[in-house]
Amino acid sequence: MPTATRIRDHCLAPGRAADAPAAGGGYRRLFPELGPLECEDEALHALGRAGGACDAAAAAVAVGAGAPDPDAEGAAGWPVFGQFVAHDITADRSPLTHHAELAEIRNARSPRANLEPVYGDGPAGMPFLYDRDDPAKLLVGRNDAGRPADLPRNPQGVALVGDPRNDVHLLMSQLHVAMLRLHNALVDRLRDEGVTEAELFAEAR
Repeated sequence: MPTATRIRDHCLAPGRAADAPAAGGGYRRLFPELGPLECEDEALHALGRAGGACDAAAAAVAVGAGAPDPDAEGAAGWPVFGQFVAHDITADRSPLTHHAELAEIRNARSPRANLEPVYGDGPAGMPFLYDRDDPAKLLVGRNDAGRPADLPRNPQGVALVGDPRNDVHLLMSQLHVAMLRLHNALVDRLRDEGVTEAELFAEAR
């Protein structure tokens, strides 16, 4: 009986052979003995509305604390950064079903913050992510008419990234662009410091 071969996709870790077992693992419930949470939709919407229980600033005023809750002053970008990290360590590539068996759901990512969505399968495995004239650097899209730099894209506008989820909205795509530019700046700095071309990419990464 032939063995199943893993098809190479944008979720493979750098250097991983196409037929190698996934470096990730199965998704599991944190508390498997607990049943699913059942709530009324209206109650959930009320929690998230302005002035609701999840509105930290309004909650502080309601209890007479006087000063806004520190949580209300946190940087709004943290949830976006959390989404970026989630894309780096989780990727469900299981077949879509109505009632998935949790034990059968597989994580195609390695459980490490190694920027797989940024680097893909490396310059050899995914050369379309890299600058052909300077393969130690990642491609960055054009900056037209004073607009922010964009992700590199093919002629049909599809982002050339290691994980298509990093192009789902502007905040996520701009965070990805920041990572591309950071890597390229590190390449320039390391090159100025005398790091050899053979070691440049790995050192910057």
